[in-house]
Amino acid sequence: MKWEEYREKLLGDPDVKAEYDHLASEYELARSIIAQRLRQKMTQSELAKKIGTQQPSIARLESPHYGKASIAMLEKVAQALNARLVIKLEPIVATTKEHLI
Repeated sequence: MKWEEYREKLLGDPDVKAEYDHLASEYELARSIIAQRLRQKMTQSELAKKIGTQQPSIARLESPHYGKASIAMLEKVAQALNARLVIKLEPIVATTKEHLI
């Protein structure tokens, strides 16, 4: 079974889907930081030095389970990575017909 098929099977369970959706923003943030850092060909230690912190702080930010990043810290990281921090709220799009208005 391919990963995509297995993932869809898992997400068919409402409890798994709810937890997946709950953690999605944290995973996206972690992936984004890692991707930007790698584009800049920077190690965690180099990024940490650039923003005045230690490597374990960057490792925590890149962990999708950390969930305690401050906006001020994310701004420093964005600036060091020559990136723009975008924070926004988006409406939840209903996936069933009875919820569509």
